[in-house]
This record gives sequence, C-alpha cells and structure tokens, in this order.
Amino acid sequence: MAVRIEDVAREAGVSTATVSRVINNQGVREKTRERVISAMEKLKWEPNLAARSLMTGKGRSVGVVIPSLTNPYFSEIVESIETCLTAEGYLGILVSSGSDRSDEREREVTETLIKRQVDGIILVDGTYENNHNGFLVSVARMLPLVVINGVPGLEGVDLVMTDQARGMVKVLDYLYELGHRRIAFFRADREASADVKMDAYARWHIEKGLTVDPAMIVRFTEVNRSRILGEMEEAVYRWIGALAEKPTALFACNELMALGAVRGIEKAGLTVPGDISLVGHDNTPYASLLKPALTTVEMKMGELGRTAARRMIDRLEGRGTEPQRISFSPELIIRQSTAPVADLYRK
Repeated sequence: MAVRIEDVAREAGVSTATVSRVINNQGVREKTRERVISAMEKLKWEPNLAARSLMTGKGRSVGVVIPSLTNPYFSEIVESIETCLTAEGYLGILVSSGSDRSDEREREVTETLIKRQVDGIILVDGTYENNHNGFLVSVARMLPLVVINGVPGLEGVDLVMTDQARGMVKVLDYLYELGHRRIAFFRADREASADVKMDAYARWHIEKGLTVDPAMIVRFTEVNRSRILGEMEEAVYRWIGALAEKPTALFACNELMALGAVRGIEKAGLTVPGDISLVGHDNTPYASLLKPALTTVEMKMGELGRTAARRMIDRLEGRGTEPQRISFSPELIIRQSTAPVADLYRK
C-alpha cells in the first residue's frame, strides 16, 4: 500500500498540517522538523506534485495564453517563459486562442484555465476588446495575471511590454531621414498592439506636418497565422494596382505580414527596396532570411518571456504583490530592405 502523508504524520507524532509546513519550508521548530524528516526517510515517502497540490492548494502550474502557434514571435516568447518556469519547478500549460481569434475565444480559454485551477496566467498580446472591457482586470482579481504587450494604461494588472509606440516612431524617423514621406501602414484589425502603433503613426504625421492618407492604412485579420502569407500576397497586389499614387515605404506590423507584402509587391512588378522600402516588426528568424534581409523592430521576445515568468513566480511566492509595469525599449535593426527615396530616381 502506498505511503500517505497521514502515515508520515502518525509516525512523527504530528499533524498533517505540520508535515505540510516542513515540506514547504515554513515555520516549524527544529526538533519537530527532524522528527518529520526522519519519519519520511523511514517510510521512504517523497511528496509528489499531486500531494503538494493537496497540501498547499497549489499545483505549481501557470497557464500561458497566446494568439497563435504558427507565428515564430510567440514561439520565442513561450520558449523563454517555459525555460524560466521549469527552472523554478513550475509547469507551463500553453493554450492558443485558435483560428477564431476573437475576444470571446480568448475569454473562453482563459476561463477554462481558471476552472482547471492553474495558479496564475500569462497572457500574450490580448485582443483589443479584452484590453478595454475590464475582463483582464477581473481575472487579476481572481489569481495572479501577467500581461505581455497589453494596453499601456491597463490598471490593476502586471504588465510586461516593449514600448511599441517608441518603436513605431523610430521606424518613421528613420524612413523620414531617408526622404520618405508617403509611408503605408499594414496593421492587424482589432488588436491592442496595432492600436498602440496606429496612435503613434497618427501623432508622428501631425508632428511632421504631414497628412495621413486613409489609402495608406490597410487592415488585415488573423495576421498571426501562416496562411496570411497567401492572403496578403493577393491583397497587396490588388491594393497596389488600385492606387493612384504608390507609397515609397511600407511598414508591416509583423513579419508574416512583411513576407506576404514582399510577395505582393513582386507580383505587382515592383521590387524591395528598389520601388518600395519595407520595414517589419518583431525581428523573428524570418527577418534575416527574407531576400532582401528585412529592416525591422527588435521586440526582445526572450526578455519579455523571461521577465513575465519571473514576475509570475514572484507573485506566486508572495514577493512584490502590487501590480508592476515593466517596459523595454525596442531597437531598430537596419538591413537591406530599406533605401533612400533618392535611389528611386536614379534608375
């Protein structure tokens, strides 16, 4: 018959609660601790995860919610989260909001994790609606919640982010220095991080005394899935063909979109950067593999994931219980997909 915690308590002459405190390194007199450890050794009993969960009410599990499994941006974040959690004895449970990346689906998978009694949740790039409708705040009242790249003004929630507004301004300033004034913006529809970039794009144009042409702002859905490549190729091809005046530069909100944009530009008989300079976002492995190699914004995915995981562990272990806002500064990585406007007229 398997040895139980009750057997250890009986052998040591203490309560099961005392055994639990010894296992979890909580306040117990040294002589009592020695008796419990001696009883554990005599009965050859080691507390497993299930037993620890019953004793502490915690299963040492953390839910990780991401929008997609096929975008390498999320893969790098998840890998760094998992590495950090595993090193501290926690299990990461990964779920995706799936092909129907709606606010309802995101809420559904989050609520399922709560029902399955995870100890905390890390949510990456949540939907526009759930960043604004109070859902994330309500989750944070039930259990520790760390949000990666949520809305900067989100209150009552641990927030780990890269300053995407600053990244957007770096891109636009760089393109401006190259002489670009007509800069297209390819964005995700109804996504919080895309709105942050959009606000920065609009403000920058105002500060430069430039007018935003609505034809230069193009929205796409489900931009985090690999099938966006084919959809964007055709959409960009048709978009370019319908323009009275083409852009000299184009910024895409992620690198799946940038890759699709390259295909569409080439299908339209144009080249990058010969006809249109192209800038992406995230600096995934795709960026350096594109031909030409992609100028892009480095989002520091590994740091985002590690910091979010450490913040979650601190919350679960009672360190720093007040919500924190941790922000990283992005870097602009300049490669071969951008060129001065003047080069367009030397051909």
